[in-house]
Amino acid sequence: MKKSKLLLLGLVPLLSSCSCSLLSTAPFKWDKYKNDSVAMSLQSSKFKKYKLEDFSSLEQKKENLKEIIVNKGTYRDFASAYTEINGLYIKVINCYIIANTKYYATNTSTDQNNANFYYTTYINLNKFLMGLESDIYHSSDEIKKGYFGNLSDEKIEERINGNQEAMLEADYDKIFSDYQDEGNQLYLKFTQDRNKESFLETGFEYLLRYVNKANELIGQISFDNYLDYSYDYYYNRDYKYSDAMSFVNYVKTYFVPILKNKAKLTKPDNVDDDLYKVIDSYNFCNKQANMCDYFSSYAETMGGEYLTCYNNAFKYGYYCFSDNPNSMGTAYEWNLNGVNDAVLFFSRRYQDVISVTHEFGHYYSCTQNNGVRRGDAYDLQETYSQGNEFTFCKYLLEQKKDDSNFVTYNYFVDDKIYRSVQSLINEAAITEIEKFMYTTPDLTKDSLIEGINDILAGYDGTASETYYMAACLTSPCYYVSYATSLMEALQFAAMSSFDEAKEKYTTLVEGVGSKTMVQRWENAGLTSPFEETTFQTLANLFTSVANKY
Repeated sequence: MKKSKLLLLGLVPLLSSCSCSLLSTAPFKWDKYKNDSVAMSLQSSKFKKYKLEDFSSLEQKKENLKEIIVNKGTYRDFASAYTEINGLYIKVINCYIIANTKYYATNTSTDQNNANFYYTTYINLNKFLMGLESDIYHSSDEIKKGYFGNLSDEKIEERINGNQEAMLEADYDKIFSDYQDEGNQLYLKFTQDRNKESFLETGFEYLLRYVNKANELIGQISFDNYLDYSYDYYYNRDYKYSDAMSFVNYVKTYFVPILKNKAKLTKPDNVDDDLYKVIDSYNFCNKQANMCDYFSSYAETMGGEYLTCYNNAFKYGYYCFSDNPNSMGTAYEWNLNGVNDAVLFFSRRYQDVISVTHEFGHYYSCTQNNGVRRGDAYDLQETYSQGNEFTFCKYLLEQKKDDSNFVTYNYFVDDKIYRSVQSLINEAAITEIEKFMYTTPDLTKDSLIEGINDILAGYDGTASETYYMAACLTSPCYYVSYATSLMEALQFAAMSSFDEAKEKYTTLVEGVGSKTMVQRWENAGLTSPFEETTFQTLANLFTSVANKY
């Protein structure tokens, strides 16, 4: 799910939304856990008590600040008023994050209106602060010098001109956010009604509307196409969409034949189905049912910074597990602003142990090195989360190797590994579909449908007929990060032991220094997802798993 890069003062995108095809839907009896009228079954005290402010004084404070600047007041008065506004800016962002999470949990119009209010307040305040720089430039020398420091007039003017483009982007960001909320509602309805024809018919209309709006934006800013823009602006990637095409071609060469030959694993007769459901469910619900707590014991074994982060998140932090059948079908970690903390959200369908392990990987990374990791490219951020999944799997197998039910644990992990083939194929198809959508001139609904069907045909029946639509609607240009990072994360599953996976995963997340995305992967002993040898290695892993079943 794409949210504004302008959040967090323009440093990074905030949201790691991970409603991926790997996540399962354990059959809980939710009525046992429901404890309020809007069915948010498990909320931390910190989340529940968070104060949503009204910001009624904000407009007056903005007027006061502008008056000081225009009337060339003292720098002391300017600094005091600006600091106060900046403090409110941080609060607006965090109120939006909390309000939007409540909306995702309840899916009520009241919470949606709340979230929209804070988002609009944020957009307007952000535009105000950018527009203010022109006034500061023409204010007193004292204020100009205090704000811009030693920047030359040429650099200041360049920055002010750039703000004009950024303010245009902010306007479009709200439009795109609304489109994606519509997409979420459409996908939620599809998961309930299972009406593929209706879902696709409406979805194509939404897609075409989004593509047209994206092209309209690109016509007004300095990018050649929306893909290059979003890869850089929203996701901090250090490669272009054209570089991802080699990934797509390797997926077709190495992974499509594997899935074509064996669509899914055959579950052994001696797998304990009840135990399998326990493994595949989350510890909060397990505790309610007196079941064992796999993730907590994993965190204890990881120790160090990992365990500290686990305690911060689930003992003292912000989290929300929704019991509402209408909650948005997703799970995410969302970095709060001004603090080294984040919100964790899990809808009803995404509360299994792997989902929580995944999102906690984001939380762990966002708190490392004073929050430096939260600014990494999305491909790295998704490696932190998915790498945590497979490191957990190594732990689970090692812990249970002498258990009489080891065959069940082993099948759980092998099935997860093998389902990655389907994910990688779906994500390659999404990447190829998005390239077609955003680079084809004069796109119509008919040509959109024809082009997508042609692309899906190239996957020989292995790509999902509907899954691509949800990703393109709710998280445009996002899932290539999920694909490249999954290539990296699967390498943890192929390591010789849990200790090796733990050491390399910790190195990946906690590592310091200025490195590119590929350098950070390599520093942790991983090979690049753009190299053919990586595909060959993982094809061998998938084939060996398939041959066991």
